[in-house]
Amino acid sequence: MRWVVVSDGGLPTEDIYFLESAAPTLRSQGVTIERVVASRSFGAAWRHGRSFLRQYAGANIVLCRSLPLSWLRWLERHRQAFGYIGYLIDDDIEAAVSDPTLPPAYRKRMAGIAKRQPRLLAISDEVITCSDSLAEHFHPYHPCVSVLTPPLIAKLPVKDHFESFPSSLMPWRIGFHGTRAHLSDLMHIAPALQALQRARTDTQLELMLGKHTPKALTELPNVLVPDPLPWHAFRSYQAKCSLHIGLAPLLKTPFNQGKSFIKFLDIAAMGGVGVYSNRYPYTEVVNHGVNGLLVEDSPEAWQAAIEQLLNNPAATAKMAQQAAKDAGKIGNPQRAIRFWQTRVTQLNVNKEANRMDAIVKAFFDETPDANVVKERVAFGTSGHRGRATERTFNAAHIYAITQAVVDYRTEAGYQGPMFLGVDTHALSKPAWECALRVLAANKVPVFVEKNHGITATPLVSRAILQHNRPHDQVTHDAALADGLIITPSHNPPEDGGIKYNPSHGGPADTEVTQWIELRANVYLLRQLGDISLVPLEQALAHAQEYDFTAHYVAQLSRVVDITAIQKANLTLGVDPMGGTALPVWQAVAEHVGLNLEVVNTSVDASFSFMPPDHDGKIRMDCSSPDAMANLLKIKDRFDIAFGNDPDADRHGIVDANGLMNPNHFLAVCVDYLLSHRPEWSETLKIGKTLVSSSMIDRVVASHRRELYEVPVGFKWFVEGLHDGWLAFGGEESAGASLLTRDGKAWSTDKDGIALCLLAAEITAVTGKTPSEYYRSLTERFGEPFYKRVDTACTTDEKAAFKQLSADSVTDNTLAGDPITAVLVKAPGNGAAIGGLKVTTENGWFAARPSGTESLYKVYAESFKGPEHLDELIESATALLGGILKA
Repeated sequence: MRWVVVSDGGLPTEDIYFLESAAPTLRSQGVTIERVVASRSFGAAWRHGRSFLRQYAGANIVLCRSLPLSWLRWLERHRQAFGYIGYLIDDDIEAAVSDPTLPPAYRKRMAGIAKRQPRLLAISDEVITCSDSLAEHFHPYHPCVSVLTPPLIAKLPVKDHFESFPSSLMPWRIGFHGTRAHLSDLMHIAPALQALQRARTDTQLELMLGKHTPKALTELPNVLVPDPLPWHAFRSYQAKCSLHIGLAPLLKTPFNQGKSFIKFLDIAAMGGVGVYSNRYPYTEVVNHGVNGLLVEDSPEAWQAAIEQLLNNPAATAKMAQQAAKDAGKIGNPQRAIRFWQTRVTQLNVNKEANRMDAIVKAFFDETPDANVVKERVAFGTSGHRGRATERTFNAAHIYAITQAVVDYRTEAGYQGPMFLGVDTHALSKPAWECALRVLAANKVPVFVEKNHGITATPLVSRAILQHNRPHDQVTHDAALADGLIITPSHNPPEDGGIKYNPSHGGPADTEVTQWIELRANVYLLRQLGDISLVPLEQALAHAQEYDFTAHYVAQLSRVVDITAIQKANLTLGVDPMGGTALPVWQAVAEHVGLNLEVVNTSVDASFSFMPPDHDGKIRMDCSSPDAMANLLKIKDRFDIAFGNDPDADRHGIVDANGLMNPNHFLAVCVDYLLSHRPEWSETLKIGKTLVSSSMIDRVVASHRRELYEVPVGFKWFVEGLHDGWLAFGGEESAGASLLTRDGKAWSTDKDGIALCLLAAEITAVTGKTPSEYYRSLTERFGEPFYKRVDTACTTDEKAAFKQLSADSVTDNTLAGDPITAVLVKAPGNGAAIGGLKVTTENGWFAARPSGTESLYKVYAESFKGPEHLDELIESATALLGGILKA
């Protein structure tokens, strides 16, 4: 794969946002990346275009700011010869043209670019901006606008220039390294600089404007006015020279409103503390008095701020350290790497629909071979999942699985309806249609969402429970309902999935899924010869419409205190992430009377609106800060905000402190519910998986309740939730459900919507956001530190996990603490955990093999601190290395 930066001379922007931040990693992954300078000479494109086309046809192109007119015309003519084109822009060119504070020559140059910009937008698949404000400017002009904030490409300094206090012998350096475009910003604070330099002898002022420096400043004592440096020379200068105080004035002009926070990174890269105008974008990254100073526009305020830094050297040095630390996080190049990795993978952001069409075509055209193990039906903890192009999720799989489910329900004596749900993945609707054709052919009564709409997992579970509630035991036994849900959950857009919920409404247990899996693979081996189908039109006519959404929303007050949320008048935001939660939240906003805004109503099978996850892939994981980046950007608009994955069985909780760790929120839920559900029996148990936080153990113990600890998988909670002896069941992966307020079954599958509303109830009733509530728990029980590490292993080592017993561990201590338990079975239900868990008084680790990859997962938690957590993981790795090879 080849990428070409067609350069019009914007070297800093090209290097910062692509060539020196992301390109090195992409090259290591086999991507060819080059920079081609577009000559400005007359007719250059026509002279060199043929060789460019021969060399780079099919390549993806990055344009920065502008192109010479001849190259623009040439690229317009040959647009179809190239792949993706991204237009990278870090200034509001249109605003620059009309900004009277800018130098006339600069405005004239920007006017030329502004004339060409609409044509640049027209040939580009995506506009990539440096700030949210600049993105807002481009949204009316282009359908695909993204934000890539500036990465830090300079190495953070290890410098000792703060060891000496400012003096006439060793003056502190105060620097302004802005371009001529910011001359008016500098002159606004010039009175402050004049007063300082005339009154003090312990400062040296550097203004990198050369001959363009105003005379009023060049005549000041101890002022340096070096000429502006070319980009690469400035990079070298930045690495060698130190700065104590950096100046970043930014007046409120239309041009400045589109700026990024790159000056924060530049000043930190020279080891300095910045003084910044108290406005966007600096208010996004500067914590006043901690990693810099935010100052109002008056020269007096600027003088006072600079003097504050000069007169408190120790505090200033501490601020500089924090600024460097924060710059490393804010400017982490991994964000740029993930951003471009996604585009490398997708090739063309605006052509994802074509890719989805190809995937759907493969779903019907490709036929799995049941003699090939990986192409067979294989139920994991959440049903059967796969990809059409890999022949692991195709129409044949759905026909076979659905017929196997029909066979199972016949043997189980079910005569009630099948509730059929579907999410928004590209393969889900085709699979839904295939399943419906089999069900109709077998004359199974089928209920589908009205208008054949999408249906969330918890709504299907709720519908099953409502239908099967014991009114008349005789007819009840004869007419039990069950459900099929077509969803791969939060998996990438190209994936497909199907899961079965029997009459208890929750995920089928292992015995049932193994039965279905075996029967389905028999059908595959027989090439589906025993399976009857009806035409799709007949199947659609057979299905009965059922208003899942209306039934569910009408009963929400049974599980959550809606009245308390209404009275608190909380400002709520929700991102359904393009999934089945969308119609539910829209109904809640319309009918329940909450101050709730659905911030994203997009439904797109390619999920092109999603930011990339931590590994550069598109994944609708509402527990991931990367995948939830869109909601996190606007979190301050709301008291509390939520996200759900595509089938709405998971929850993501966002408040002023960001996205909550799922383990933390589970602990909050448990403590709150045990304190605010007076109708719940004191005998009810609290469920958690073995790899969930032990904070939950401590919370449950404080309420003198019984903990029900089970292996990974929500199926282990189903019986307790269904029969009403388990008050709450939660997984570390942001899935949970609970009983109604009066202690009855609500949903026996994970319910991300109810858990989001529970977060709002907690805030409404206690006055604390969930993260504030969790902080109070750490004050009572201590603060845990949690981590998961994946370790590569052999097939033999994976198999060895099945042979482990409590006697396999002969060590008496773990990370310096006595071992209190070695578990290979869950203490709650005695089920095998498929691995090992070792506990101490202050921490634990659990390990289990991956079901799909050659690795095992180690989960660990410490109540003593991050260093002890690392020690736990090291001890666990050493222990496992010994016993797995024994």
